[in-house]
Amino acid sequence: MHCHADALLLLRRGPYGLRVVAIPRDTWLAPLGTKANGATWRLPPRAARLALGRAIGVRIDGHVVLTMEGVQRAVDLMGGIDANVPHPLRDADRTAGREIDLPVGRQRLDGRRAVQWLRYRGQGSDLDRMRRLAELAPQLIRGLPGPAGLLARARRLAGT
Repeated sequence: MHCHADALLLLRRGPYGLRVVAIPRDTWLAPLGTKANGATWRLPPRAARLALGRAIGVRIDGHVVLTMEGVQRAVDLMGGIDANVPHPLRDADRTAGREIDLPVGRQRLDGRRAVQWLRYRGQGSDLDRMRRLAELAPQLIRGLPGPAGLLARARRLAGT
C-alpha cells in the first residue's frame, strides 16, 4: 500500500452489511501527526489500517487506497460507471494536461471521464468531490470481481 492516496475508502463489516466511509487524502490525523495519505505512504497496509482506525476512533476491517490512475483502470475494467452530473462540468488545466467537459444528466462514464468527474473542482468545494466519490465507491465495490475474476478480465483485455 505504500503509495500516495487520492482518497481512502475505509471498510467496516456490521450487522447490516459493509459500511464504506471515504476519507479525503488531506484529512489531518492529529494522533498520527500526518495527513491520511501520509499514513498510506509511510506504513505497511495493516499498520496503516490500525493507525487510521485509532485516529478516527472506529474499528476498520479493511481499506482501499484510491489513486486516479487506479480509478481509471478499475472503471474501464468494469465497463464504466453511472454518474449524475447536475450541471455541465467544464474546465481546462492545460498545464496539468487535464480537460473536463461533461454535459448535464445521468450518464455512463468510462475511466477517463470518471476521473474527470471525480477531479472537477469548478465552483464547488472538496465536499462536492467527496459526494462524487461516495457515488462512485459502491459501484467500484460491487462492480469489481474478486482476484481471480480480475486476473481473468485483465488477461482478456491483454489478449493472452
